[in-house]
Amino acid sequence: MEARYKKMGLKMQFTASYCQVQEQKIADYLLNMVGEESFLPGLDRIRPLFESYSQTYYDQGTKIVTVGGTNGKGETCFSLAKLLESDSLSVGVWSSPHILSVRERFSFNGKLVTYPMLRQSVEQVLNRCRNLEIEVSYYELLFATFCQLALHYKPNYLILEVGLGGRFDAVNLFCPNYTGITSISRDHQGVLGHRLREILSEKLGITRPKVPLVSFIESGYLRERVAKSASQLGHPLIDLEKLFSGVKDYCHRNQIVAASLYLLIREQAVTASNITQLLEKTKFPTLKGRREVVTYNKRNYIFIGAHNVDGIRKLVQSEIELKEVLLSFSKRSLEDMKCGVKILQNVGAEVFLTAFDHPKAASQSDLTQLNAAHFVNDWCQFIANRNDTEGTTIIAGSYYFIGEVQKYMSENFD
Repeated sequence: MEARYKKMGLKMQFTASYCQVQEQKIADYLLNMVGEESFLPGLDRIRPLFESYSQTYYDQGTKIVTVGGTNGKGETCFSLAKLLESDSLSVGVWSSPHILSVRERFSFNGKLVTYPMLRQSVEQVLNRCRNLEIEVSYYELLFATFCQLALHYKPNYLILEVGLGGRFDAVNLFCPNYTGITSISRDHQGVLGHRLREILSEKLGITRPKVPLVSFIESGYLRERVAKSASQLGHPLIDLEKLFSGVKDYCHRNQIVAASLYLLIREQAVTASNITQLLEKTKFPTLKGRREVVTYNKRNYIFIGAHNVDGIRKLVQSEIELKEVLLSFSKRSLEDMKCGVKILQNVGAEVFLTAFDHPKAASQSDLTQLNAAHFVNDWCQFIANRNDTEGTTIIAGSYYFIGEVQKYMSENFD
């Protein structure tokens, strides 16, 4: 095996958070209650459901951190949680989507909730929805379930990852004490628009007057618009691109955002020196689907949720060696998918493109039109064929695809 990658025991890693039987039970229950995951616009419809949660958090002194952006939100949230937990503070993290287990969306003090507790909390929220006569989406139900669980844990801080956009995301029903924007690029264009300034406008929807904003956006044009918005709203702005313009590694960038938010929260100066010193002494955990290394039989697999053009571009700028990449996308334009494949091929990666079974997956007919990479009809067989070969394969693209691959591995582990 390549010594440069840390090997993790697959069985130990998967069974710690994933039970196939329990997972299927909760998945079937959610599907029966609210259907597949989809986006329902507008917040007024669900506002009454979240008002009591917001008031309770305020009364008990819980502080809220909201993190938006196109890429890097989840890693930033969990990195910030690690820093706060190191100070013996109680922290809850809401993130989406999940990779392997739906429980990944509900993290309190570094641990996932149990299946029984999750089911009980979902039922409590559904009862509230019936009493209020409110229809909720899959995403809204799970976020409300997180809020319900937070009543039990009473954390000092809630860290909320924006699911889609910002302005109309359910997390924006809460007034944050701190906000962060990790990056801006094109994604979910059918909802957020095609122009970067339109996408930025949606992301800036999480900001509030006088509430600090930490931003790590590369584009000078977009940074000017962020500064203008900050001036109009009268909130402090920390533009990290001024302090770390030479940093390209996206994992490091996300940790820098987390460190900056931590320093703000702990009322310390947000300087390049303080951020660097903090990161040098902190060991961050490996996260699902984010540079996660799994040894399956004799081969290393690195799971990286580089699911859009900017994410793939950031991947090739990292220190990860890209020899063989198994790639699949959620639904997006052919142009974006072609561009993503080309970026990988330009650095010498051998790209194997494949389709997977999921409501949000790109269709096989679209993928086969790319004609830019090897097409794999059966990705399960592709992995099985590598059982006895050493080396490293990158599993990239849609987080949903990464989840399907990990399910396959966990269910076929000897």
